[in-house]
Amino acid sequence: MAERLRFRRAIADHQVEIAKLGLGRFEQALEAKATVLAYRLSRAQVRAQACEEVAERFAGLRKALVGRDPSGPAPTIELRSVEAAEVVARRRSEEARLALQQALLEMNQLRGAPSLAPLVVKAPVLALKDAPRLDEFLASARDGNFSYRMQVLESEQLSLQSDLARSNSVPGFTAGPYVLQDRVGGRETIVGLRFDIPLPVSGRSGSAERAANERKRQSKAAIAAAWRDVEKDLGQTWLSYASKVDQLRMHKDDPAVRFAEAAKLAESHFRAGALSLQLFMDAQAGYLEAVDSALVIQEQAVEAGFRLRELSGVNFNPVSAR
Repeated sequence: MAERLRFRRAIADHQVEIAKLGLGRFEQALEAKATVLAYRLSRAQVRAQACEEVAERFAGLRKALVGRDPSGPAPTIELRSVEAAEVVARRRSEEARLALQQALLEMNQLRGAPSLAPLVVKAPVLALKDAPRLDEFLASARDGNFSYRMQVLESEQLSLQSDLARSNSVPGFTAGPYVLQDRVGGRETIVGLRFDIPLPVSGRSGSAERAANERKRQSKAAIAAAWRDVEKDLGQTWLSYASKVDQLRMHKDDPAVRFAEAAKLAESHFRAGALSLQLFMDAQAGYLEAVDSALVIQEQAVEAGFRLRELSGVNFNPVSAR
């Protein structure tokens, strides 16, 4: 909101350079939001599908266990365990579908479509690029960070006002010729050079200068604080992006796909009697956790990459399709 107000102020004050910077930042932010939303929508589809698979798997197992001989406590306990796991999986499936609908609503709003217009996003496997060095982002941020540039511009304006106040506080003088004619007792003409020197009769000019200097000092302090915030935000975002990329590159393939295969294999082995119920349930839970973790890390990495571009002005797109 603050940056939007500064952007409008730059347009109103005919500050063309800052207005262009703000417009470019707005266009980049719009592109980043569309990309992140599309990615979020596609990943919500994957998450909803995984939760539905596990829920259906537990439902099928529950139906199979109901037909077994209920003699003894073990079959009953196993059945109740599967029923409880099915309830949890159904809840997660509903949450995933709700998240999918929310992402769809936001995407439709962004593209100007009806709220419930169907949209399926098929995202390719994403490869995240290595970010440039942090010092490159910091060097570009002095000119490319919109908030910081507006702060510098405001400081320059206050500095100009301070210089004008100091100039007005110094008494000036005017000089020019003058002619005086006197007709009493004859005619006399006096030609000379006149100097007008104002005398400071109050402390208003000094007070104005002191106030302007104080505003100038406060503005310099605000610039220093703004730059420290830029350094902190860029540093934290850069570290977050690098960490997420390293985590994702620890696995040569998609962990969600690998755990999906393990969960499906666990079901077939359990039905054949070669796997215990506990291992089967652990495989399903591990599948959902792996999907959630992988998707969250990927989404956070994409957001952090675009945030780096927003903070620095560097034309860096973290996502490349492969």
